[in-house]
Amino acid sequence: MPSPDNFHRKSYKMNVSDCCQVVLADFNTDQKSPLEDERDIATLIRQCINQSPLPADVLAELYAFSLMEDSRHGQTHWGTYFGPQAAQYENGAFSEEIPLEKITSEVVTHWEKRIGECTNPILLARYAGLVWEFKSKVGTTRPDFKKVGIVYMKNLLRSTQEGSFIRPTLVFRKLGRGLSLCVQYNQPALKKEAIQQIINYEQKVGSISKPGYWRFSYDLIAKGFGVNADEETLMLIITRMKQRLDELVAKAKKEKIDINHIWEYTERLSEHYRSKDKYDEIKLILTDLSTAVNDLIENCSAVKAIHLLEKLRESYKENKFDQEAESILIKIQELGPKMIEEMKTSRVELKISNQEIEKIVALCLTGDTRSILNQISIGLIPRKDAVLNFSGGAALFNSITKTIHDVTGRTVSKVGPISEDETGNFVYQLAQTLTIYSIYLRNVLAAATNRSLVTIDEIMTLVKNTPLVKTDKYNIIKKAIDAYFQNDYIIFLHLIVPQIEAMCLRIIEVNKGNIWRETKGGTFHVRVFDDILRDDLFINVVGEGNAVYLRAIFTEQRGWNVRNIISHGLSSEETFTSAKADRILAVLLQLCLLNPEPPVVASQTQESTRNNPQ
Repeated sequence: MPSPDNFHRKSYKMNVSDCCQVVLADFNTDQKSPLEDERDIATLIRQCINQSPLPADVLAELYAFSLMEDSRHGQTHWGTYFGPQAAQYENGAFSEEIPLEKITSEVVTHWEKRIGECTNPILLARYAGLVWEFKSKVGTTRPDFKKVGIVYMKNLLRSTQEGSFIRPTLVFRKLGRGLSLCVQYNQPALKKEAIQQIINYEQKVGSISKPGYWRFSYDLIAKGFGVNADEETLMLIITRMKQRLDELVAKAKKEKIDINHIWEYTERLSEHYRSKDKYDEIKLILTDLSTAVNDLIENCSAVKAIHLLEKLRESYKENKFDQEAESILIKIQELGPKMIEEMKTSRVELKISNQEIEKIVALCLTGDTRSILNQISIGLIPRKDAVLNFSGGAALFNSITKTIHDVTGRTVSKVGPISEDETGNFVYQLAQTLTIYSIYLRNVLAAATNRSLVTIDEIMTLVKNTPLVKTDKYNIIKKAIDAYFQNDYIIFLHLIVPQIEAMCLRIIEVNKGNIWRETKGGTFHVRVFDDILRDDLFINVVGEGNAVYLRAIFTEQRGWNVRNIISHGLSSEETFTSAKADRILAVLLQLCLLNPEPPVVASQTQESTRNNPQ
């Protein structure tokens, strides 16, 4: 490969097409420097560009070496193994370095011609691979199997032997691609060669200091779809992996090391031995893993220790060693309080002016008494867009998994990245947003109380006028409201939360829905609160947004989860705050003001359609 200085001397009197040919000819005969990937060749071509617009042949070469193999964007948006670098934006739009429409039949014809002009396996594999992927996509004919497909497979394997690449992971990717194509197109001789090359290359680059390269033989051969390697090859892979795992475990006993690689090999070996029903072998492996974990957690934080123990417990559970998993759970419980002590409080400052609060109070307390109560109950429910922007739209915050712990350190829930778990993120952030909105709600309720707009008598009038509350509940609800106005939120919440659950059950009941569930013994239990809040009939009455809002307050572990915390005796002082009491009083008002029958718009529309068919 020419150096940039030599290249400029050569290209001084050449046009860009000739210069491009010199670069590729030099690379074809003598690759002097290892490649990061084929995009390095595109960089060399760009060094001789001194005119615009570029000739078609130069553009075709730039496209050939700028496209990325095993491209997620290509597979998702183009339906091809190769694809461009693409910049992804939050609104779902993306920009492509090379748009698909630039890959024309003329470009593919140029690549096909180049197959016959090269001998270097890196170039041959790239040109043949592109033609194999794109010829039928941009034209009407399929590529020739022997002249293109076989050339592609052979030179993928050759390029990893004769070519020079910096990153072993790229070599494994090419070998894996070659093996999968050999399997797909039934080329047993090439398949055997690919298997041997993977095993040999893993032996070459793997070492105790770089254990991450030891997994590729297993992943590509033992787990490769349709590979069906012979038993001797599989035994070689498994035996070598077991030997290397033993080396890592021995090293972990002598010095502090990252044990993630131990986990990688433990998982793979366990998977293999499960397929053979060799649970004694799995037990030995997990015992070694357990020793490494216990040695590591002796001098680490409780947070990290719990994380490692939870992973270890999952490994035992996955392999049906329930007794060992149970003993690990006891260790986790013991570490829980220590983890809570280690956690640091994160404070968020929020500046709200008196003018802003006064404005909100004025808006909520306008109109007749019923309108005011309605505005208090639903006017201060955060909108979904405001909730999802609670974290400031931070990409990092939205892209990570959040773990939620209770006051004992118990892991109660996990919230995945927003791309995978939008509902979980909405519920989690809604719980945080409700705490912020509590400032407004507290001031609105205080002003309404001072003006005698929200009183015990006014609330009880609402309670007695809704079909959602039976008469034998009136006294309980009144005691709860009395406690609220005396700032006794412990009594208020203990009394009112079960009554709100009963009101939600009544929504199902008055609409002829089922509020029972049958047990295995043939008896019937009342359906649990969360089940009711997810019922289609309930959602049809209150609306999907309100159903999620109620779950976030009462039954979601990613939210406040007030009902379950109180019912199971897991409450602490922070359960009975004024913010939670105010919000749940607002829910009581909302349910009292609710029309418990489903909206009639949909049924009227259906009736109209039946009476007036198109």
